[in-house]
Amino acid sequence: MLDQERFNTGFLYNEFIQMTNEETAVYHHHYNRTVVSDDDRNFLSNLPGLNIAVISEPWCGDSMVILPVIQKWIDSFNHIKMRIFKREDNPDMMDNYLTNGARSVPKIILYDMEFNEIGTWGPRSKPAQKVFNEYHQMLKDGTIEKSVVRNKIRRIYAMDRGKDIIAEIKDNCIFK
Repeated sequence: MLDQERFNTGFLYNEFIQMTNEETAVYHHHYNRTVVSDDDRNFLSNLPGLNIAVISEPWCGDSMVILPVIQKWIDSFNHIKMRIFKREDNPDMMDNYLTNGARSVPKIILYDMEFNEIGTWGPRSKPAQKVFNEYHQMLKDGTIEKSVVRNKIRRIYAMDRGKDIIAEIKDNCIFK
């Protein structure tokens, strides 16, 4: 599915966020607010290496929070690489990682250095997903505005500052 050659065709974080135009500031905001613990850094420093493939789109509100968290977490590690693949340009990848039959993004796929899949995560943290699930039917029915639900999810992310995202990704990694 994914090998080094295809992995290298993905966007680097800074390349990807440049596609967001006016949302670039949102990505920077979440990067600056993210808190990475010593335990989370030590987890990465003890890995032999890690390749992280992300399937996303620049407009995705969850990605505007999650990608900066991952980037800040991996920033100081040369043996940890992340590449981002646009969902619409990579349907073959996306279709392998559907969420309840939907092409929900972002989807995080973790690979060892030989590109053996060692975990997946996404499209959002459990607390954010709980809010989404609570209001999903009302969104479909049109009885609640998308902006109301988006603000509730943003509040969860703002209070958490990346801790749940990192913890859940670590829990889905078989390197542990």
